[in-house]
Amino acid sequence: MKRQRFRTCVGALAASVLALPLVAAEPARGTAAKEFAVKSFGAVGDGKTLGGPAIQKAIDAAAKAGGGTVVVPAGTYVSGALRLASGVTLRLDKDAVIQASPDSSLFPPVKSRWEGTESEYPSPLIVAVDANDVTIAGAGTLAGNVRTVLLKGCRNARVEGVKLTCRLRWTLHLLYCDGVTVDNCRFETRGGNTDGIDPDSSRNVVIRRCRFATGDDCIAIKSGKNAEGVKIGRPSENITIEDCVMERGHGGVSIGSEMSGGVRNVTIRRCDISGCGSGIRIKTRKGRGGVIEGITVTDCRISKTGAALLVDMLYRYNAGTGLIAGAEGIPAVRRLSCVDITGEGNRKALSLVGMPDGIIDGIVLKNVKLTGGAPGRIANAKGVVAEGLSLDGAPEFVNVKGTGLPAAEARPAEGRGGARRVQ
Repeated sequence: MKRQRFRTCVGALAASVLALPLVAAEPARGTAAKEFAVKSFGAVGDGKTLGGPAIQKAIDAAAKAGGGTVVVPAGTYVSGALRLASGVTLRLDKDAVIQASPDSSLFPPVKSRWEGTESEYPSPLIVAVDANDVTIAGAGTLAGNVRTVLLKGCRNARVEGVKLTCRLRWTLHLLYCDGVTVDNCRFETRGGNTDGIDPDSSRNVVIRRCRFATGDDCIAIKSGKNAEGVKIGRPSENITIEDCVMERGHGGVSIGSEMSGGVRNVTIRRCDISGCGSGIRIKTRKGRGGVIEGITVTDCRISKTGAALLVDMLYRYNAGTGLIAGAEGIPAVRRLSCVDITGEGNRKALSLVGMPDGIIDGIVLKNVKLTGGAPGRIANAKGVVAEGLSLDGAPEFVNVKGTGLPAAEARPAEGRGGARRVQ
């Protein structure tokens, strides 16, 4: 797919509303020279024999040796939960598949987080907890049932080259991690809640050159929900998503709705998003608290979605327990910059909707050219700066303050029974 690229920067136009983003630092590559072949530990790979115990023996031997590469050759290895350790690389060669067993007893509960709430949940296929310098790599496949990979509290982790599938819940969950690179992976899922990657209260994450076709969000950035998320207080921050292709999903890149610990400094660039429910989606609601800030989207193509650029602060789902009452429960969304965005065939170009008591603060729309669909709506926002905005008509504006906005005809606002207000 050809992509028209612009190299214009926001410059002085955006300086008043958007600070320069922090780009995630990529973790250094570890070394794992010594190899441990799983077949030497008794793995068969015939698609029938349980191979998990042999693979775990190889992992444990590599860990005991101070690190190494566990080699999984071509074949299908039925497995229960596998636990990685510091310094270990799990390498799946071409045509190698680690397939989750249908026996649920092989996936004992582990403490993690699901939809913003900490508890014990069935183990994914691959788990690493508080491990440093762990890597999953190769040209093979990890096929999970209930989540595929959980990296929790890990530092300097890499997931490279592999294909990941899942039938239930999130596929690659990055929880409380610092320094993760996900490079050149494929995510193919169907079914409810089967997100591709979920950075969850994690920092310094780089996601690049990945391809997604998912049953839920392709990438969903989260940080806990409601009072518990605020109490834990661990944001997702310094996240870079670049050169990815999203072919199917609820959202190409979504932030929230569980964001009570905060999300900041997210850079999305040179991505192709099509066929998703929305392209870039920020979703939150009253009772969450927390702040989403410093979101930068540049040089992306977004086509054939429900809404190319979406902020929904009136999200109706996944309320959960422990909603925060009063002003402290009003989440904040500020400093959203969208520069050099093109696309066509979206049902709506823009749907940027804050709350009357939770105004979106600071939106830059520069060289945004989205055609072939309704222009959409901006509501309850201030500090909106538009330059080179090209849509099929003027969006609806409700309680909007800014500069460079196209004129809109005043008529009753959709679903509100009042007149549009452009300021």
